[in-house]
Amino acid sequence: MLTLILILCLLLTGLAYIIFPRQPQKNDAAPGPLTCTFLKVGKADAIVIETDGHTMAIDAGEEDDGQEIVDFLKKRNISQLDYLL
Repeated sequence: MLTLILILCLLLTGLAYIIFPRQPQKNDAAPGPLTCTFLKVGKADAIVIETDGHTMAIDAGEEDDGQEIVDFLKKRNISQLDYLL
């Protein structure tokens, strides 16, 4: 199970770098950290990926799970999602 989660996280990290391409800077500073959070909601996992001020959510669970995800986003001071899959 742990191996599956690690593989999924690596795939999602690659997807995030494709979706959120890094723009070259004049000073070429290092990009910000990538955070991948797995939320256990209902029968599924909701995944929230954050990097360089952008946020993506993958699978928001079922209808009854919405408030848990909203509470997490508020706790992280995320007021909008750039992508929702």
